Amino acid sequence: MTSVGSQHICTTPAQISEGAQISEGAQITEGAQITERAPISEGAQITERAQISEGAQISEGAQISEGAQISEGAQITERPQISEEAQISEEAQISEGAQISLKELQSLKELISLKELRSLSRSSNL
Repeated sequence: MTSVGSQHICTTPAQISEGAQISEGAQITEGAQITERAPISEGAQITERAQISEGAQISEGAQISEGAQISEGAQITERPQISEEAQISEEAQISEGAQISLKELQSLKELISLKELRSLSRSSNL
């Protein structure tokens, strides 16, 4: 990781391991992998093909670009941009001002339908 003033820049193909903390203004470039429970703070940019796994928290102003995968339990807070082909899985929280493409909207619709089916299945077993 290279330090530039108060910013940290991870270059391709950076791998950031479990429990890593990436501070305000960090930039994570193409092909980066960010593993379980890494908090990514305000203003972070996560570029093409990044993978962000279970329990990751991505805070205000983050940009997550094409091909990013954000898995179960992720929290994405106010005003992130999530572009084409991103996958956001079960129980993710996406808050006010998020931008999600048409393709992603279809994926979320399918995910919600799957979740509803599971819920109905559980309630019918009571």
